[in-house]
Amino acid sequence: MICEISFMSSYEIRGKKRLEGEYVLQRAKNSALAVMCASVLVKGGTLIKDCPDISDVDNLSAILTRIGAVVRRTGDGLYVNTDGVYSSYLPEDLCEKLRASLFLAGPLVARFKAASFAYPGGCSIGARPIDIHLDGFSKLGAEVGKNEKRVNVFASSTIGAKIKLRYPSVGATLNVMCCAVTAKGETVVENAAAEPEVKDVADYLSLCGAKIKGAGTSVLIIDGVEKLYGGKSFTPVPDRIECGSVLLAVLATGGEVAVRGANPANICNLLQKLRDNACKLHINNDIISIITNGRAKGFEKVVTAPYPAFPTDLHPQLAACAATAAGRTEITETVFDSRFNYARQLKRFGADVTVNPNGVTINGTDLTGANVKAEDLRGGMALCIAAMAAEGVSTVEGVSHIARGYASFKEKFNALGASIAEIDP
Repeated sequence: MICEISFMSSYEIRGKKRLEGEYVLQRAKNSALAVMCASVLVKGGTLIKDCPDISDVDNLSAILTRIGAVVRRTGDGLYVNTDGVYSSYLPEDLCEKLRASLFLAGPLVARFKAASFAYPGGCSIGARPIDIHLDGFSKLGAEVGKNEKRVNVFASSTIGAKIKLRYPSVGATLNVMCCAVTAKGETVVENAAAEPEVKDVADYLSLCGAKIKGAGTSVLIIDGVEKLYGGKSFTPVPDRIECGSVLLAVLATGGEVAVRGANPANICNLLQKLRDNACKLHINNDIISIITNGRAKGFEKVVTAPYPAFPTDLHPQLAACAATAAGRTEITETVFDSRFNYARQLKRFGADVTVNPNGVTINGTDLTGANVKAEDLRGGMALCIAAMAAEGVSTVEGVSHIARGYASFKEKFNALGASIAEIDP
């Protein structure tokens, strides 16, 4: 793996630089990670084409390698072969670094009829209970035990069932789907997550021989098969969160940028909010061009919710843009209960941000360079947007969080005209 950024590194960002040029999107982080996990189900290798060079992929690669998989970078992607996986026990030291390690549970239960994993890590953005995942395993015939440190799942066999998720959790939908594709009989999953990344994994599994209907809707129908076969290449969907992050950064700083490799249909909610703002959008197949026209306007009221509503993973970035805008923005967060760590950091720039029990209220104003610290992935991106829009020089610490989800962040934004330098402590 070649994603290299020091855990202690910081970015020095000189603000008020107009962004211009072309930005090429990476493939979706959450899709690539989930496909890597799902590959445990298939016999033979998988080439994930254009797999993003981010530290989350590196961390998941380390977990897979630890339990016997072969993972290596190639000229056009990431090759994963899980034929040699010998253990369904996931190590604590690696799981605690990566929330997506939980996505291995379903494939491991399907393959080994057992999985033992530590509670996963990732971003500190509030409660993310795993009981929905465990309920799904139980419905498919597994027994679940847990203690303070680990969860253990065992199944003498997995049998299709009718499962209604109490919340359309992406991770739970992925785990249930992966566990059900080789279960005996039919599984119906109601209130399933409809995110493009879930459909992507279903498409990958179908390519390998799974029988899945309804992917991309709230109801999945899965007919179990005996085996899945690899030897396939798969290209994940474009990263809609990266796309939205770039568009919001341009709106905040001013500029004219063509975002190439996008899927506009997957970010309709954001695009409508941008059309109502101080910019023009031109969409030509996979290219979204944004041309700003003066200072951004407040977004009024925004509510995060599962797809196709406004994505929670763009909440902090939109808040950063709103902090520089003319007018008021109210963001109601319905997915995570503590996604507000970025707010106190934005205040260091002089932002007028008030945290409410389930959201934030922002009155746009001029921002001034500040020293801030990223505490999670999307919050870190938000701070970089604020720094690029602020007057003067800012230092953003904790940029290893940003490397978890944005490949070549510094290089790609500098190519647009930003002034970002990596500095060591």
